[in-house]
Amino acid sequence: MSLIQGSPNPSPPQGGRGGRVRAMADRLKAIAGRVAATPRLRGETGWVVANTLISFPLQFLMLKILTSYLGKASFGEFNLVQTAGMLVGGVLLTPMFQTYLRNYHTVLSKGGARSAGVFMLAWMAVVTVLVAAVVASLAGPLSRLVEMSALTIIAGGLYFVAARWLATGLNILDISRRRKTSTIHYLSRIAAECLLLLAVLGAGWRTSGAALLVCFVCEGVFAVLVMGPLVREIFSFRAGTTSRMVHMVVTFGLPYGMLEVFQWFQGFSDRYILAYLAGTEPAGQYVAAYQMAGVPFVLLQNFLYMLLLPIAYQRARDITDPRQVWSADKVLLGGLAVYLLAGLAFLPVYAIWGPPLLVILTTRSFAMPAAIIIVLAIGRYVHCMDGFFRSAFSVHNKVDRLLWYRLAGALVAVPVCWFAVRWKGMAGAAGGMLVSMVIYTVMVSFGPGGCFWLFRDDCRRFAARVAAVRSSTPAG
Repeated sequence: MSLIQGSPNPSPPQGGRGGRVRAMADRLKAIAGRVAATPRLRGETGWVVANTLISFPLQFLMLKILTSYLGKASFGEFNLVQTAGMLVGGVLLTPMFQTYLRNYHTVLSKGGARSAGVFMLAWMAVVTVLVAAVVASLAGPLSRLVEMSALTIIAGGLYFVAARWLATGLNILDISRRRKTSTIHYLSRIAAECLLLLAVLGAGWRTSGAALLVCFVCEGVFAVLVMGPLVREIFSFRAGTTSRMVHMVVTFGLPYGMLEVFQWFQGFSDRYILAYLAGTEPAGQYVAAYQMAGVPFVLLQNFLYMLLLPIAYQRARDITDPRQVWSADKVLLGGLAVYLLAGLAFLPVYAIWGPPLLVILTTRSFAMPAAIIIVLAIGRYVHCMDGFFRSAFSVHNKVDRLLWYRLAGALVAVPVCWFAVRWKGMAGAAGGMLVSMVIYTVMVSFGPGGCFWLFRDDCRRFAARVAAVRSSTPAG
């Protein structure tokens, strides 16, 4: 029996804290055994592991190249433009993008894959034209407003378009469980970006605009390589039933897009407040430490996300079936347990070697006190748990519930970071980020309708379903 299908006769969770711990350990062992015994899962896991292990040093190399050649101010500009693109993407692309991913397996099984794919491509094309038109016409005024060069604004717009097309393609490959193709393209793109950045910035063109243009070229080339075959695949599907994509965009995608907007304010307000109050140079220094402190947690979260979310989506095709939903829940809970234990092991590394590691991965001008790095590492560890909360609500089609927690998190993060930065500067930004993330994590876990209650209710419905089946089965 495969990991996707689950056990044919699963048992309800046993009571007692010790029993639950043993049950969780047994489930993790069972999952590991199934992975080892199933060729497809073994291959998928191998490619996801390779992706994580190889991208780990490549991410650090990218940070070293950018900080060494750009310096604190230009690196700050580069990152602020990149993260601004995430806000734009949350508004314009996430509603369609996440709706398509959530319903990929459903429309594929029901004959609506072509209509859903064409709808997604049309949406992406319209956004591409819209962003290009806005950047071309408003680059000058925008550059004066944010005090950056027009080249940085134009390059940022081009990078945004190319990066979103590439991200769409890679996520489609992941959700359809084509791990090998996804991993090869992803790692090749990062390696090519590092080499081209080294060549261009090393040749003397050391501006944030030049770095963004390099990223645009690399992202654009790989976007064509990834999306080209996927577009042909979409149009090769048989014209079947019309998908309910418009309805799903309204009921699932729009709340998800609003959620990412609130997440943006929650996750990036610290650096923008610091840049506004202190300038792009301290913001660049802060972002470098923020990225260095978060790399292992982000990669670990991405590894588990890429490996487990497609399985959870595939298991929970029918969210009205308690067996399917609880089967998906167990996948997500197992991933969260692995993240908590593995991520915890990295915290002592930053406590002991954080400051020298930051200098090695950047330059001496980016040096920072150990206390700030430790706070950042703990904050990133807590922050990256959020991927599991988001996955849980997505699998259950309850993104609207998570939306309110995101709004509350953003309303907490912005004022906390504002006053913390005014009080303690860079240290305040780190502390404000940590405090706001802890508050949000407690709310989304144990607040009304939070993840704890969501999983508990699923467990009870599953146990009731199993009991009903057993009671209706004749003895012997």
